[in-house]
Amino acid sequence: MTPNLRFNRKVSKMLIHAIPKDHEKTNLHHIEWNFQNHTNKIFGLEKLGLFKSKLFLLQRLENGQYRLIVPSGTGPLCSFYIIDDIERFIDIIGIKVVSEDGDPSLLAALEETKMVPHTGLIYIEGETIYVYDHTNY
Repeated sequence: MTPNLRFNRKVSKMLIHAIPKDHEKTNLHHIEWNFQNHTNKIFGLEKLGLFKSKLFLLQRLENGQYRLIVPSGTGPLCSFYIIDDIERFIDIIGIKVVSEDGDPSLLAALEETKMVPHTGLIYIEGETIYVYDHTNY
């Protein structure tokens, strides 16, 4: 199977519009500590709109990698993008706490979807973010 990466302009723009304010951003040490100590905080991004809002969730995998769960624009499905360099991603885009206490059903869903394969890649080069979708042909 040959990887076939296609640039996803729509998701790239959504991530740029979801950049949190400076006082809302958190750092990698805070995120790591919360994942290691199994707190109920949920990290991610929010793109607020007048009629429709999007919630992007950060998920930590067992191998120490991070990925971003991005909701689909049209259906109930979502995409799973592995983040190439989490430190650069936090520097350029940022991550914030989207839920302090954590909804138990959302926490369970985050845990259960860890085995779902990645559907794309988030790559940062310089100050530019690139989101690629993987499709088989």
